[in-house]
Amino acid sequence: MSKVQASARLLSDPINCRDAMVRAVNEYPISARQHLTKHTGRQPWIGQAACNVELGATEEETRIAWNFYMSQEAQDSANNIADSVIADWEINNA
Repeated sequence: MSKVQASARLLSDPINCRDAMVRAVNEYPISARQHLTKHTGRQPWIGQAACNVELGATEEETRIAWNFYMSQEAQDSANNIADSVIADWEINNA
């Protein structure tokens, strides 16, 4: 399976998606602080970081997975998970 397909599968699986997003903010604390304190681009960053930490996927591979391999329902679910993980991060890093 390519990293594009694996990224789509990861982001489409609510449990593994959440776990990977939490792992990303924990393993990339400096990058998390830089990206999650901004008010734009937070969902894309955490999704790409999750795919990178779990799969070694690049930003381009993650973007292709998102745009061409995921349903709107899966995208909405991943965005909701991202919002939840970001909210938890904000509470713990205020």
